[in-house]
Amino acid sequence: MSGSGPAALREVLALRRAGGGGGGRVLDCPAGEGWLAARLAEAGFDVACADIDPELARSHGLECARVDLNRDELPFEAGSFECVACVGGLHRLYSVRHALDEFHRVLAPGGTLVVGAVNHGSLVRRLRFFFTGSMGKRLSRLPSGAAPGAPDAPEASFRTALTCGEIAAALEAAGFCVRSVRATRVSLRAALLLPLGLLVWLTGKLWGGGHERLSTVLGGRHAVLVAEKTAEKPAEKT
Repeated sequence: MSGSGPAALREVLALRRAGGGGGGRVLDCPAGEGWLAARLAEAGFDVACADIDPELARSHGLECARVDLNRDELPFEAGSFECVACVGGLHRLYSVRHALDEFHRVLAPGGTLVVGAVNHGSLVRRLRFFFTGSMGKRLSRLPSGAAPGAPDAPEASFRTALTCGEIAAALEAAGFCVRSVRATRVSLRAALLLPLGLLVWLTGKLWGGGHERLSTVLGGRHAVLVAEKTAEKPAEKT
């Protein structure tokens, strides 16, 4: 598995080492084909899976519940997981807050949410958008028709370009304390443009609510955020 999956796996394993215990209960959601869930199960964790297309994980021998994170409640009791891993999921949702509320509900007090995401706020992606007007692949380069095996639900094809700063702000609003935000690697191209990267970072700190991280501005294609469930959720603004 490429992307932020291996980095998310390392974060979950690091949590166990820091706690000094054995495998805890982990929710992998969305599970996709189950790469992360399988690796965690091999490491001794008690893993549950959920996805809008559960057949992907089931085809690899994993039990998986069907859940649309935009609207459904997770089919698990409150406080039943020590960790939730959400890799490559939030940018596929139009109702990110609902998903984060559900992750907060099913986590035990002090539990950890590990989010793997595309690093849309990297300097390289910002420059690509500035010069080309595109955040990713051009429509002309995308395959026609539905992807093989794609579920009928149109929500499965939704995408939005969330930055790590936006995800960190959403986590705090949902009652999480963000412990770390790291790119999976430092981009050599961005490092060569360090002065510009510093300017982008400082601008984000001043105008972006303080959630911008220099490591993600200078980072590569993916990032991992680690957040802890606080005892109580913040009051809703009226």
